[in-house]
Amino acid sequence: QPDANLKGAKFERLAKSVIEQLRGLGHSAAEAELELFSLRKMDKARTKVVYCRNATVASLEAASFAWHEGCQNIPALSLRDWSENKDEKTGKSHPVPVESATVFPVKLQRFLNSVWKRDGDMAGKVRIFEPADGLRLLLEDPCDALAKHMMERFMRHAQGYFLTLCRSVGNHEIAKLPDKMYYPGILGLLLFKSGERKDEYMNESAFLLGRCLRVADELHRLYCEVVRKNALPPELCGSSLLVGTMESPGMSLSQLAMRSAPYVKWARGGSDKGEKGGLVWYWLKQWEVIADQLHTQEWPKRLTPEERAQVFLGYLSSFPKKENP
Repeated sequence: QPDANLKGAKFERLAKSVIEQLRGLGHSAAEAELELFSLRKMDKARTKVVYCRNATVASLEAASFAWHEGCQNIPALSLRDWSENKDEKTGKSHPVPVESATVFPVKLQRFLNSVWKRDGDMAGKVRIFEPADGLRLLLEDPCDALAKHMMERFMRHAQGYFLTLCRSVGNHEIAKLPDKMYYPGILGLLLFKSGERKDEYMNESAFLLGRCLRVADELHRLYCEVVRKNALPPELCGSSLLVGTMESPGMSLSQLAMRSAPYVKWARGGSDKGEKGGLVWYWLKQWEVIADQLHTQEWPKRLTPEERAQVFLGYLSSFPKKENP
């Protein structure tokens, strides 16, 4: 049994504690095969074994390390949430960065089975995946077929969640969504288990398109703040194309070029932008860099579930610190 003091601990800390205790049992235990299994209660009298697999301490340690690495297979993100502790003077919570956390394997199915509406409300839950499926993803190698199946369902069920999250980031708002520390990391985990590493997919077309949509929203928002005196539309030009991008990325990119043209032209112009001038210059430079990268990419007619995940991660990814104009 793990240390009682580790109750509520993060996955990586708890996994390390379990491995250390197993190694501390001696050489024979370290070399022995462990039998890992998942049980399901059928009724009051019957319990069924739904998954069973043998593993060594070394293989379990390697699997735990890879699982944590997979959940960190995402770029730095521009996500914020309200602090749990309230300010002593105002008595109110304040925005704090969201730190990505590693989901426990047996809890993965909770997120995969949750269905979200486009407005960010929970639509309900389905029963497709079981806790044992998380153990399969953790312990079995190769597992790319299972990871791709999970990604396909996750992109269907959680698309509304990520659409709401992206819109809130573009509007510089804090979305009232739960578990923001887990959802992006699950995308990273499933990409990792499918053989997609962040140092590779962050240079590919889908991820770059997500970043381009985000920069378009930043320019559009600044235009509305300066020219329209803070009169923001219901949707900014980039995030309004997220749904269309999932179906036809090439067409959405053409629409983005047309819709964003007035805001890019304004950003490049010499009109007075007041105190927003530095920000406008910064985001215009980001636009030009990403536009140059996109011109060298080949575009699929339709995005795979993995590429859809990359679009969302591209939009939510953070940008380098502002430079002086």
